[in-house]
Amino acid sequence: MVVALDAYVPVADEASATERALAGRLPALGEALLPTCLVVTVSLAPIFGDDPLRGGGRAIFLALVALSLLALALRRPASVRLGLALVATISSFALPWQLCWWPLPGVVGLGVYLLAKPVCAEAAGHAAPWWWLGRLSRSEFAAIAGLVAVAGSALLIFHGLTPPALGLGVRLIGPLPAWSVVVGGLAFVTVNAAVEEVFFRAVILGHLRAAIGTRPALLVQAVGFGLLNLHGYPYGLVGVALTSVYGLMLGVLRLRSGGLLAGWIAHVAADSVIFLFILQAAGAATRST
Repeated sequence: MVVALDAYVPVADEASATERALAGRLPALGEALLPTCLVVTVSLAPIFGDDPLRGGGRAIFLALVALSLLALALRRPASVRLGLALVATISSFALPWQLCWWPLPGVVGLGVYLLAKPVCAEAAGHAAPWWWLGRLSRSEFAAIAGLVAVAGSALLIFHGLTPPALGLGVRLIGPLPAWSVVVGGLAFVTVNAAVEEVFFRAVILGHLRAAIGTRPALLVQAVGFGLLNLHGYPYGLVGVALTSVYGLMLGVLRLRSGGLLAGWIAHVAADSVIFLFILQAAGAATRST
């Protein structure tokens, strides 16, 4: 009988090989799980609450803090930076109601993200800097026009088929002079679009692409963006679905154009349609009084 000695692998060697393989995978697993868990956790705030001082909002806040500390312990600077930005965003909802309107919490979160760069120096894996504006060629303009047409049509259909839910905006602009309403509306749609594009299509998408790949990252940021609008406009579960699809298309446009400008233009157009709905409702309320 002939024994093939070279085919025999001792059990101890098998175990050590398994341990080495597992040890090699754990860092990659941590890199993928931490930013994903951070984004998923903050996306649940519209469901469970965004006030960090009470109820579900407190649980969201504590979970974000715990994940950020875990990232610090595991020496994952990119996840620490993302975690600090999300913790700051949620913390801003504890401010007085005059200061915690979106997009102001997003502005605070992005400010912390920028300030954390010297401390958390590890690159997030962007193909280009997150603030890159990208290109606006003929194909990008065509994509913007198509996206604006689709989003505008969806908003018009939603507005026509659902009960109005624009009461707060209507009450705020009702007593204001016309010029201030126009200036305030233009400021809101431009700033809101800029904050959300930087937050979701630059920061969050950039971190997730480095962690879990492009396609999963596009889906996760899109669903997070959709959940943000659970109590916004369009609202409810239908609004979440519509906005998630819109966020997915904005993410694809961000990658296609190589920057933020194309998505920002499309986003401003969609927010402008919503602002026109508010103006229409405010005019109707004024005529009825």
